[in-house]
Amino acid sequence: MASVNRFFKIDEMGSSYKNEILGGLTTFSSIIYVLVVNPTILSAAGLPFGSVMVATILVTFLSTCLMGLLANYPFAIAPGLGVSAFFTYSIVLKQGIVWQNAMLAAFFVGVFLLFFTLIKLRRKILMSIPSSLFKGIACGIGLFLIFVGFEQIGMIKASHGSIIEMGDFMNIKVLIAFVSFALIIVMLYFKLQYAFIAVILANWILALILGLTTFKGVVALPPSLSQTFMKLNFSFIKEPDFFKILFSLFLIGIFDSTAGLFLLLKQSGREHDIQDQKLMERALLPDSISSTLGPLLGTTTLAVHIESASGISAGAKTGFSSIIVALMFLLCLFFYPLFSSIPNFATTSVLMVLGCHMVMQIKSMKWNDFADVVSFFVTTITMPLTFSIYHGFAFGFISYTILKVITGKYKHIPIVCWVFSALFAVELFVFK
Repeated sequence: MASVNRFFKIDEMGSSYKNEILGGLTTFSSIIYVLVVNPTILSAAGLPFGSVMVATILVTFLSTCLMGLLANYPFAIAPGLGVSAFFTYSIVLKQGIVWQNAMLAAFFVGVFLLFFTLIKLRRKILMSIPSSLFKGIACGIGLFLIFVGFEQIGMIKASHGSIIEMGDFMNIKVLIAFVSFALIIVMLYFKLQYAFIAVILANWILALILGLTTFKGVVALPPSLSQTFMKLNFSFIKEPDFFKILFSLFLIGIFDSTAGLFLLLKQSGREHDIQDQKLMERALLPDSISSTLGPLLGTTTLAVHIESASGISAGAKTGFSSIIVALMFLLCLFFYPLFSSIPNFATTSVLMVLGCHMVMQIKSMKWNDFADVVSFFVTTITMPLTFSIYHGFAFGFISYTILKVITGKYKHIPIVCWVFSALFAVELFVFK
């Protein structure tokens, strides 16, 4: 074990095996919903649920292992649900593109992400994003997580007459979520590192007792991957729609896949690592490699999941925690009935706490520049109101660039903002 300790620098980072294992289990408990939600979203596009589930597990295992081994970060990587939702509802259902064609575009997005990473352009793009936009992205994702949590427990719902409306406020799920939220806050105040996993497990047991979820068994053989493995339709590359879809997916993927990495580095107090070129190149490789593999197996591009912040709060500091998360996902191939009985609302309080932590980025916002403040606000508010992280990115970049021009500060606009504002504008107003 001494060699493992040295490799992951567990003692050097001021951690312990106990903290790393607890942090890994906490992160796993926080993102296990991906195993159910991602196949559910993609099955609406016509992909077989079981095959997508197996693909989700395999790419999550590979990419999270690579993150731990290459970069020594306690971050989990799994399919990005924002990309999956865009893939299903905007491309397949709205535009009528069959999933085999759309998955070809997703595959090339992975190839481009890997290429941009290898030529060291991806890190430069992310480092050029203005601070106000990054803070807006963090706050927006935080509010988005809180909204997702509220929607999971039925507290809010979509409305035809307004943006949202109150749902069934007086139900047991809302009560459990808010009591759990209060418990986590108290436990974190007293620095109890097992707060997240303890509350998730308690909610799971309570849900079983109250009949709010069903016990689906313990062990089962995994479904076959044959229905989605290498089912890409390469002849679609000749069609004009291919480039339109590729363009849209790439714009979402390049930010969705890496925004979480930078936000988690700030969240864990390792923001200075962003300046370390070699370390960042290693950290950007895992999701790039797996985003190329994912569409070949039957899922969309991957992203560093911000739910990893729960494991960091529980004490995880090294890549050993990522290995724990990866192994737990691999076990899900055979213990899927057991893990899938954890209901969504059992993790709602965790999402709410993580969302609050991310919204706290607002305290470091500088309020003396009109363009920065407005673009920050636009980015922050667009994500929860549209239920789309992608649209938050798009309107944030466009508003920042326009306002800097209007206020005569166009010389301060990074080239990245000019390029992506133009690309987002084309995608939103021309391709739609």
